[in-house]
Parts: sequence; C-alpha cells; structure tokens
Amino acid sequence: VLNAYSNKCAICDLQLKLIDASHIVPVSEGYSTDETRNGIALCTLHNIAYDKSLITFNEKNQIIHHKTRMEHLKDTVDDLGRVTIKKVR
Repeated sequence: VLNAYSNKCAICDLQLKLIDASHIVPVSEGYSTDETRNGIALCTLHNIAYDKSLITFNEKNQIIHHKTRMEHLKDTVDDLGRVTIKKVR
C-alpha cells in the first residue's frame, strides 16, 4: 500500500516517515481484505481523522467530511485551538 501511494499521504502528500497503511474497509467487516486495493496511505493526522470517522471516502474515492462530528469538534475547541472540556452536571 505504501509503495502504491509512493510513501505519501493520499490526502496531503506528506511523507516524512509519518505515513501509515490503513484498510479502507475495516478488518472487522467480513468482506475486508488485505489486498492493496483495500488500502490507503495516510499521514498520522489523516489516519486518526479516518479512524474517528471525521472523514471517509465515497465509491469515487472522494473525501467525505462527517459534518456532525466536525461540528461537535468545532464546539469543543476554543479560538486558540485548545480543547475545551464542558462539564456535565
């Protein structure tokens, strides 16, 4: 998978040895495979975003942003980029 993507993130082209090979269809799904066509190379940031379902891909391999999750994330970050924890009572 890394060779197929020239060791670059499929989203931002970052290299710098911060690239992981990820399954497109998760291993937990019965129809997942370890074939290269079921893999994508992502930098650490985009890999975490993918794992947290902030982004995904459609059948045309276009990036789809999960708007609800992104809005929730925006609501928890202040103007300086710090996460704000809202205590529930």
